[in-house]
Amino acid sequence: MRARHTYLTSLLAIASCIVNAGSALGEGSAPFIGYGSSNVVLTSKSQEAAYMGFEVGVEATAHKPVPKGWLVNENSENGTPLGSRRVAQHLIDSGAAMLVGFPTSYDALLAADVAKKANVLAIFRGCHSDLAKKGDLVFTADATMERLVVSDLDLIASIPGLKRGLMVTNPVNPASTNQEDEFIRMSKQPDFKGPDVDRTHLSQNLELTNEDLAKLKQGAYSYIYITAYADDARVMLQQMRDLGIDLPIIANPSWPSADIEYLRRLLIGRKSHTFATARWLPTTAAGQKLTKIVRSKYGREPSGEMAYGYDLGVIVGTLINRTKGDITRAKLIGAFKIDPCFDGLSNGKICFPATGGHAYAEQPFPAVEFAKKDGKLDWVRFTAK
Repeated sequence: MRARHTYLTSLLAIASCIVNAGSALGEGSAPFIGYGSSNVVLTSKSQEAAYMGFEVGVEATAHKPVPKGWLVNENSENGTPLGSRRVAQHLIDSGAAMLVGFPTSYDALLAADVAKKANVLAIFRGCHSDLAKKGDLVFTADATMERLVVSDLDLIASIPGLKRGLMVTNPVNPASTNQEDEFIRMSKQPDFKGPDVDRTHLSQNLELTNEDLAKLKQGAYSYIYITAYADDARVMLQQMRDLGIDLPIIANPSWPSADIEYLRRLLIGRKSHTFATARWLPTTAAGQKLTKIVRSKYGREPSGEMAYGYDLGVIVGTLINRTKGDITRAKLIGAFKIDPCFDGLSNGKICFPATGGHAYAEQPFPAVEFAKKDGKLDWVRFTAK
C-alpha cells in the first residue's frame, strides 16, 4: 500500500481518563480498551477527527466518568504500511482487553488478524468482505460491501439519463478492489438487472489511461462510477477537468464521510452532478444529536470521520455500562453478548451477527449529491425526480 502524504497535526489535549499507549503503557498494565489507527489510508487529520468522535461517543453514553486508564489511544503516524498491525499487537501485548477503532478496511483487516489470534473482542470500521472471516469476536460497525454496492446500483437506477458507465478502481486499495469484486460477483448472477458498466483501474500514479480519457472525451460513457477514495481521485478529476470531460459521478460511499476539501476545487466547477450514498446525515435525529454534542464540546460542526468514531464510542460506552467492576476480556465479551444491538449511533440502531463480521442497520443509506444549500456547497439529500 502506498503511504499517503502525512498531515501532521497537534494532538488534541486528551481527556484525563484517556492516555497515549506509546508513552504510558508497559508490561503489567491493568486491562484496558485499546483504540488504534494509522495514517496509511486516512490522513492524521482525519484519524484525529475520528478519535475526537470516539471520545464524544463514550462520554455521551457512559453513565459515569470512565476510570483513568480504561481507554488507551495509540496511532502510527509515519506512514508505515503495517503500522496498524504493529499498533494492534502493542496494545494486546500491553494488556488490551478489547480492540476498537482502526478506521478503513485496510487498517481494520490488519488489526483483525491480531485480534483473532489474541482471542479478544474487536470492533472496527470498514466494509471489506474479509472482515466477516476473522472469527466470532471480530466485528465491524459498517455494513457489508454487498449492501453498499446494492445501494449504489439503486442510486444509479434512480438517476434519469444514465446509460453506459465506466467503473474506476484503485487497484492498491483493498476497499476499492473489494467493491469492484462485489459488483463483478453480483453482475454474474442470472437475475442481475444492474447497469451496463465497463471497468478500468487507475495507474500507480492514480491516473486514468489515455485510452480511458479518449473514450470519455468521445462520449462512450454517460457517467463515471468511482470506487476509489476521495483523495485517490484527485489526479483523475484534474485530468478530466483539463480535457473538459464533465460527466455525472457516482462516488464511493466514503466520499461524504471524507475531508471534501481535497476535492472541493475540482468539484465546484463541474456542471454535472456528483452523487453518492452516505452512511450518516446531520439532518437525521441521530445526526442532530451528534451535531449538538460536537458543537458543545469542540465548537465546530461534526464531520463524517467524527461520525465514524462516534459510533464506536457509543458501543464502547454501552459495554462499559454493562460491565461491573474492572474490565477484563471475559467481562467485555459477556457484556457484548448480553445484547448485540446498539442504539443511538449516528445512523440509528445497528445489530451484530453472532458469527462476527458486519453490522446490520435497518435504516437505508441515503442518497446525496454535492450541491449548494443555504449558500454552502456540501453533501445534501438527493431525491430522484
